[in-house]
Amino acid sequence: MADDIRLLVGARGLVLLVPGTDPAEVHARALAYAPDNDLVIEGGPDAVRIRAMRAIGWCSWSCAYCGPDGLHYVPARAGSLGVVTAGFVPCQQTALQEHARPDTSPRKDSPMIDWRTVNALPCPPSWRAIFGDDSPRGYVVRPVPAWLMQEATEVDRETGQPVTRTRVVAACVEGAELVPVDSVGGFWGLASPEVLDDTVAEVAAEHRQAEDAGVVPFRPRRAESAL
Repeated sequence: MADDIRLLVGARGLVLLVPGTDPAEVHARALAYAPDNDLVIEGGPDAVRIRAMRAIGWCSWSCAYCGPDGLHYVPARAGSLGVVTAGFVPCQQTALQEHARPDTSPRKDSPMIDWRTVNALPCPPSWRAIFGDDSPRGYVVRPVPAWLMQEATEVDRETGQPVTRTRVVAACVEGAELVPVDSVGGFWGLASPEVLDDTVAEVAAEHRQAEDAGVVPFRPRRAESAL
């Protein structure tokens, strides 16, 4: 059925997500789907990439493909809960159309928030922070030993009353203290325990290629969860 096929955008352009594990079958389904949806399939079955992905509701650093429906696809272990194995088929639109991408630019009217740490919680093993650098590899991986609970007080624009905000942010070690990872230069994002080192390297290479081409579709640098 065609209703399980999705048009997504990645660092290299448009792809069709077609559930399946056989490149030839995936490619055949993509060829059948393309004409009625103003698409042209690029390459043959050898151009199909079979990958295990999980759909999430935000664009994380490890996001490989973004969808116009607000879903974003990140690499995951095959067989895990909520993970789909699918073929990703390169394609082009026959008519020029603007493909929706998330707006990750900061709000210009948002003032700097002075967060203060009120507690530190141990982080489960294997969480990592990824930082871009000028090394031949292009990035460095640092462990995340703790989550910091932080508070900040702002003035509500409507009532004029002080409002306390709380967030939990990943931390790394700078010198002899724990600091939020997004306060360290070059921070790209977080990799959870299920993200393999090979996947980190693959995603980093895709980000570098996108930067070199002047196209950076997803670099939101999510390091926190607001409470």
